[in-house]
Amino acid sequence: MGVVGEWATGQTYVNETFPARLRGKFGALLQTGNPVGFILAAIVGGLLAPAIGWKEAFIVSLFPALFVIIIRRKIPESDLWLKNKLNKNKIVIKKSLINKRNEFVSLFFKPYRKLFLKVLLLAILGSLAYWFTYSWLPTYLQQQNISIAKSSVWIIVNQVGEIIGLLSFGYIADRFGRRPAFSGFAIAMGSGAGDDIIILE
Repeated sequence: MGVVGEWATGQTYVNETFPARLRGKFGALLQTGNPVGFILAAIVGGLLAPAIGWKEAFIVSLFPALFVIIIRRKIPESDLWLKNKLNKNKIVIKKSLINKRNEFVSLFFKPYRKLFLKVLLLAILGSLAYWFTYSWLPTYLQQQNISIAKSSVWIIVNQVGEIIGLLSFGYIADRFGRRPAFSGFAIAMGSGAGDDIIILE
């Protein structure tokens, strides 16, 4: 619940603050927070927890959440939100919200339903592939008789690759468009998954 709430809010904030020509780069920069978090988790869970204990490691993990609270209190509203607040009265804002709700509901009916369901399925499968990988990877490394400390190192290396991928995606998306960038990266990920299966066998 925390990840989804903060992630969606952060991405919306970027989209409402940066001009369209820069959104890919800055959206990608925002997304690098995820692998950075995984790297910190690998350090705490793989290197620190064996020394201080898992309960203490959980306590250490509270600090980023406290940091989020501080950021939320200090960060201003997005440029778009401030602009709309100055230019619209409450009645206009209420009508706008009703229109947005109607637009969302229309996704479930023709002519948008088929495309919406395809996009939803794509998003679900992409999320499953991502989270299954990171849920399963530590256990897999442990089954290969790799110590927790070495597993952490492998996870950190993996996350560094993810940071490189995210940042390059932002530049490619701004240069060629989000759809071609997404398609290209999805094909590359799919072809890499096949290689992983061969390696595991």
